[in-house]
Amino acid sequence: MNVCALVSTMAASKATELDLDSAVPDPSGAGQYGCTYSSDGDSTADLENNPDVVVYTAASPMTLDGLKDSLDATASQDAPTVSVSGVGDKAYAGAGGVVVQAGNHLIDVSGMSGDLTGDHSLSTALAKAVISALG
Repeated sequence: MNVCALVSTMAASKATELDLDSAVPDPSGAGQYGCTYSSDGDSTADLENNPDVVVYTAASPMTLDGLKDSLDATASQDAPTVSVSGVGDKAYAGAGGVVVQAGNHLIDVSGMSGDLTGDHSLSTALAKAVISALG
């Protein structure tokens, strides 16, 4: 699976309202596929956000609980780990981003500066775009 082809730079830009202009695939392991987006835009938001998306398939040993544990490890007073509704079957957000279970896929979105302050809108928007593309 090529996540960068699944969610193009244009689609990721549209979902996040960022001026993203590159996407680099990151095949990380068995059943684990990633894509890192970046921007050379002029706005502070464009420069502060470098979204990273990882999709885990059933072939991966990763679990939603394992991803949530990673969020818990990065939790802060400004961004504690919280449950998120309206994204996939089950989702959590925290300082480290957003993790989602959608059918037999797990999705991990990180690299958004808003997550550090508890604003998960960009991460959840990108996660929704990934879920839609997975169909």
